Amino acid sequence: MKFKSVIWRLSVFMICITPSTFAQVNWTSIGPGAGSFLMASAIQPDNSDVIYLGGDIEGVFKTTDGGESWRMMTNGLAGGNRPAGTYASQELVIDPTDFQTLYVCTWSGLYKSAESWEFIFPTFIDEDEIPPVSFVAVHPNNGQILYAGIGDADHNSDGTGSLYRSEDGGTTWDLLDVGMDAEAVVHGIVVASTRSPEERRLFVSTNDGVFRSLDNGTTWTRINAGLPHSNARRLAYHISNDQLVLFLTMKTQGDSANPDSFSGGIYKSVDEGDNWVSITGDLPALPYEDPTDPPPFYDYWKFAIHPTNPDIIYIASNIGGWEDLSGIHKTIDGGQHWTKIDNKITYGWLDNVWWNDENASILEIAPSHPDILIVAGDAHLHKTTNAGQTWEQVYTRPVGNAWRGNGIELMVTFDVGFHPTDANILYVAYDDMGLFRSDDGAISFARMDEVQLDELDAVNSIAVDTATGDLYVGRNGGTNDEAEGYRVGQVWKSLDKGESWTVFSDGLPEGRPVLVMDNNNGVLYAAIYGQGVYKTSDGGQSWSNASNGLGSDAVFVWTLVIDSTNSQTLYLGLNTLEGAGHGGIYKTSDGGQNWTRLDGIPSDDVLSLTVNPSNGQVVYAGMTDDYSWSTKGGLYKSEDGGSTWTQILDQPRVAVTLVHPTQTDVIFAVSQPWWNYTADLNSGLYRSLDGGQNWDLISENLGNTFILFARINPHNPNQIYVGTHGSGLWIGENILTGLATPKPATPWDVNSDGVVNVFDLVLVGSQFGQSGTGLSGDVNGDSVVNVFDLVIVSSHFGETTVATAPSLASNKQAVKNEKIRRALAELEGLADRPHGATIAIEALRAWLTNANPIVTETKLLRNYPNPFNPETWMPYQLASDAEVEIAIYDIKGALVRQLVLGHRATGYYVNRERAAYWDGRSNTGELVSSGLYFYQLTAGDFTAVKRMAILK
Repeated sequence: MKFKSVIWRLSVFMICITPSTFAQVNWTSIGPGAGSFLMASAIQPDNSDVIYLGGDIEGVFKTTDGGESWRMMTNGLAGGNRPAGTYASQELVIDPTDFQTLYVCTWSGLYKSAESWEFIFPTFIDEDEIPPVSFVAVHPNNGQILYAGIGDADHNSDGTGSLYRSEDGGTTWDLLDVGMDAEAVVHGIVVASTRSPEERRLFVSTNDGVFRSLDNGTTWTRINAGLPHSNARRLAYHISNDQLVLFLTMKTQGDSANPDSFSGGIYKSVDEGDNWVSITGDLPALPYEDPTDPPPFYDYWKFAIHPTNPDIIYIASNIGGWEDLSGIHKTIDGGQHWTKIDNKITYGWLDNVWWNDENASILEIAPSHPDILIVAGDAHLHKTTNAGQTWEQVYTRPVGNAWRGNGIELMVTFDVGFHPTDANILYVAYDDMGLFRSDDGAISFARMDEVQLDELDAVNSIAVDTATGDLYVGRNGGTNDEAEGYRVGQVWKSLDKGESWTVFSDGLPEGRPVLVMDNNNGVLYAAIYGQGVYKTSDGGQSWSNASNGLGSDAVFVWTLVIDSTNSQTLYLGLNTLEGAGHGGIYKTSDGGQNWTRLDGIPSDDVLSLTVNPSNGQVVYAGMTDDYSWSTKGGLYKSEDGGSTWTQILDQPRVAVTLVHPTQTDVIFAVSQPWWNYTADLNSGLYRSLDGGQNWDLISENLGNTFILFARINPHNPNQIYVGTHGSGLWIGENILTGLATPKPATPWDVNSDGVVNVFDLVLVGSQFGQSGTGLSGDVNGDSVVNVFDLVIVSSHFGETTVATAPSLASNKQAVKNEKIRRALAELEGLADRPHGATIAIEALRAWLTNANPIVTETKLLRNYPNPFNPETWMPYQLASDAEVEIAIYDIKGALVRQLVLGHRATGYYVNRERAAYWDGRSNTGELVSSGLYFYQLTAGDFTAVKRMAILK
């Protein structure tokens, strides 16, 4: 039978969204690198520097420099109505007749790409689910002829015993009658053509045996002679002098009552599959002492054959096997003897003490340079350029005691936390990999866990006490614990920014704890799935149950939010995990002593809640009809404290809601893809500038729209952090683009309380060095917060609001030293001096002295504007005289421009006349391209690095 290819239409309900309103947000992937499974790979046959990698939940990555830097290529996979399974890459295949054409087999269909991915198979959707495609093969002489098999290869499941053929590049497909079991999974396809382009010999490996066709797929024969059983895996071939040699890995299996029955390994055939012989040789076997032990032969799956010498083979132990004998092995005599060759592997932050697993799911040899191989598996990515004599990790680079990834970001990211006074400190919560901290404004990251934990390897939520800086994290078993209803969990506390921890879960039941901090009263709440709500007012020394009124719904607590205008009011969202009809929202007005269920909103699973920070009556809730199989849902808004609700965005799974902390009409919502296909899904990050009446999609350049959370940077309100399911952490710049924010008539009254005083100076100081629109500290409206803004505020110190604002030039002439000195005196007299006050003090001192200013610390400040095109200024301050240089690097770490500033005296170099200037050109005078760059200040023994972006 013949199927006509589906035209994948975007039949999505979008509330008042037009292309002209789409905001241009600059997205950057950040993190320490790697951290999860890589499952598929392909190296361009004529260029070993071009490599493609596919992750199990991350999508596809590409490098053109041999692995020094990587970028995501998910255009056509991410967004729209593609389900989450499109991020799961089972196989990557380069068209042997056109190296620019690539195919990716995913858990949700087959895609083809030259630049942007196009869905081409299968042409049917079964119960709102697109079947997984396990393998694809392209005819070596005709790129229009394709073969594709159904199934989940990694788990050996979801097979339909089906093999399809297309002879028009994937437009139409024929189902071939192979004769395999109805639930068989296709694990390998070989299309061999040695005699003429028209003659095709087809070989298919499945968990129901190996099959061959000599008449282009019309008839098939089982070819299992010599194989120990039918559970086959990877199939490959080598042709030399018209001699076809087949290679096959077999799953290790047998009868636990009879240890001698176990068999598996790698096999070879020189007669087109009529007979197979084992070449497993002396590959490692495990001791078998009792029936509870694993099989005595190690399990192998991926292997690579030398392109000109089939006696040279590399093979890797399979993920999930025992660690003591795992690794990469090589034979040079066709399998008689094997040698372990990964003994000289180097590691990054995933060292073999913290993550001791050398099993592999990728093993690929470069056809044009066979001494080059890549290997990857559970978290690692390594490369050899000398046929396995030495290996180098190629996923991260050291930055002091921390690490910076090179674009291969593979982790599930649950949350971020910001230090209240130091804008450079950021905490990141990962699934499986725990907690990381950045001390340089999200350039590099250091892990906070000394060892890899067992049941508590994930950090699911972060809370920071803004008064003390104390750090709280909720830990659990991560997404792996979901199937068991999140049965484990603890709450941890750190007083030293994550260096040391105290577990203070005494009095708390086990379960996934979502933490919410009431910073007004120092109260910490923990919503524990399966248990209820708990609170502590003494830093965790004691906990009390705060679930009164929830009744049996207490077991479904999922998300919790505090009304910042009245911290006794909280809202609680329920999630059944299975759409059981017991979802919905509860509200308390007495700090959790009593809860009342809210009517007027569907009893669906609640995924997200947020309250307008300036109006506690305005509440937003993200819903779905069924957490496990979402088909409809939406974002709801209440303007009367939850009494009545109105749907403002119709999407099946609104997983994140967020209100901007200062521009409260600006709200964000995430339409999240799920594992089932939903026609009216349009996944991504939405933004509204008018409280939900109109929406923009601002995730156009975001590599992964399976978003788990979003947080506004409190130190830069024009920046948002987004965590994804598998592709790590991303920063979005210019999130307020398009927002009309006219300055008030008296902008020096920064906090709009009617009087200009020390609090206005502190606010400006807290944003010092930031650039962009919507900054309250940008008093003179030049899109950068610097000393001029502080001077304007000081010149009006002590005044009530005034009708008109003098220009900056008139401010310079009219500044009264006594006003600045009085402002300084009040700042210096603050008992608990916040970070913003310290910056304001130093900057105003420098202005007053105008020479030899008092600077207590050498610093590199944020460039402005950022992003920029083509010029920018890089401010800094010097605590002592020094020779000063600024070096600018691209994302690969290559030097782009060296600015030798010479000898500089102690002082502030913050305005455009004194800051370091870059015109966007390289050392050779060429304008550099758009992208992420790093600038490093060297002043004597001091060095510091910050990130900037050119956006053209």
